[in-house]
This record gives sequence, structure tokens and C-alpha cells, in this order.
Amino acid sequence: MHVIFMARLFFPWRQILCVKKYAVLLVVLLFIVPLSCCIGDEPRIIEISYGDIDPEYDVFEVYSPQVHDTFTVYVMMPKDYDSDHSYDVVYLLDGDWYFDDTYRIDGNGVSGIVCTLCERDVIEDVILVGVGYPVGNQRGRDFAQHPDLFYRFIKYELTDVLESRYLIDDMRSRTLIGHSSAGFFSFYVLFKGDHFFDAYVAVSTPFYDASRLLFSDELSFYNRFGDERLDLRLFMAVGGDEEDRFTSAHDDMVARLEAKDYDGMALEHRIYYGRNHTSVVFDAFLDGLAWTLAGVDDVVIIE
Repeated sequence: MHVIFMARLFFPWRQILCVKKYAVLLVVLLFIVPLSCCIGDEPRIIEISYGDIDPEYDVFEVYSPQVHDTFTVYVMMPKDYDSDHSYDVVYLLDGDWYFDDTYRIDGNGVSGIVCTLCERDVIEDVILVGVGYPVGNQRGRDFAQHPDLFYRFIKYELTDVLESRYLIDDMRSRTLIGHSSAGFFSFYVLFKGDHFFDAYVAVSTPFYDASRLLFSDELSFYNRFGDERLDLRLFMAVGGDEEDRFTSAHDDMVARLEAKDYDGMALEHRIYYGRNHTSVVFDAFLDGLAWTLAGVDDVVIIE
């Protein structure tokens, strides 16, 4: 594994996880209402302990000729990485905010979530890739104004860099994770229909933005693939205490997708009651990864 410690320059490193905080988290998780359209014989519920994890990862910068800008890339390899073994890859948008501890997410962020799920054998080992910015951010440009250019960066330029540095197998599954505007971008990529990603975790997506563009994109997607069998997994979530432009938009997109009854689209949609636009992120990312990567319906954190 290539390990450097530049990450200490970007985030406050390890926070002590409070027992009280996770006791509250347990109570909230137990009252989540699963609204799945993919019903199995029995729901898979797994209880895990969430320890004080100290993820190790690489941090480097990549210049994109497509976007004409430089991006910060965070890469966490499996703890027992084997160069002779291939791994699925999880791409996390807003890596500066969610890869590790920040004021937006604790528990060592998504790197901590992935470490915990892997160490508890909930999911198989994966490679986690976060994409961020050296200074500030250009979320509006990349997720809304010019998503086509940003997608080309991820699909072609970043993927080439990752495959050359880490011997990533391009035949393995890819998952895309995004919150808010990054969720908007995730659906933009999904509805492009080129099937570069196999699974999506989209949380608090503002579907009404950009003159409801995503609803038009969904119709185009259906016209192209409505008669074909798909092979993708989609986890959607929203906080019950979020603004109407998130909750109502979530309900509208869910209704549209369910009405189309896409063949081969495994769809899971959840409302996390008592959670707002920020507090929903940890739970939704945790559950979303467990569901998309392992088919686990609920992850309950215990002491």
C-alpha cells in the first residue's frame, strides 16, 4: 500500500467518538422507515460495533485538461491489499468534506465507514476514492454548470491515473456516492446511460434544481432503456426534517422510478425521520454502502 500522511494537512485527524452520540444514533437507526421496492424473503439487519479507527490513505493532486483545473484525490486501499487481487471501487464526491472527519461528518467520515464495514465483514474489501479541491471548491461548476466535463475527468482522466498507480481492474464494480448537489451529479451520470458505474448512493438530491432537468433526463433514460434489462443498484435517501425542495423532490423521483418498474434496477429509498440536510449524511452513507455492496438492509451500531 502506498501510504503518506498529507491527510493531516487537510482534516482534523481522529476525533474521540462519544458513547452518548452513538447511543442516540442507535435509537434513530432503529426507527428508520425502510421504503424499499426490492423486497427479499427476510430483511438483513446487521449489528456492528464502531470503534476508534485511524484510516491511512494517499493524497495527491491531478490536473484535468478537460476541466482545466486541479483536483485533490484521496485513495484508501484495503488494509490487507493484495496486488494479485482485484477490488471494487467506491468513488466519493466532495472528498474534502466527507472522506475523513470534518465538521460535516464524524466517525472518520466515509473512510471510517468503509474500514468498519470491511473489518466487521459486512462488505468485501474495496478501494475508496475521494475527489475534492486543493483550495475552496467548484461544486457549482462541476455538479451543475458543466457536469459533462467533470464526468469526463472522472471517467477517463482520473480512472487512467488510478489504474496506473494502483493496478485497478476496470472490469470490477464501481459505486458513486454523492450528497446534495453531488447527488444531483450522481443522477446526471446515471441517466446518461453509459453504465460506467454499477451502483449509486445519492442522498438529499435537489431534483427540482436546474428547471427539473433530472426528470427530463429520466424520461430520456427510460425511452432508451425501458425495454432492456439493466444491472444497477440505486440507494436514495433524504432526511425527514429537510426542506420541502428535498423531501418532495425525493418522493416525486421515487414515484417516477417505481412507476416505470425498470427491469434489473434494484431500488432502495429511505426517509430518515428526525434528520436534517447535514445530520442525515452519516446514516445514509453507512446504510447505502452496506446495501449497495452487500445487500444489507440495516446496519445498527452497538456499543
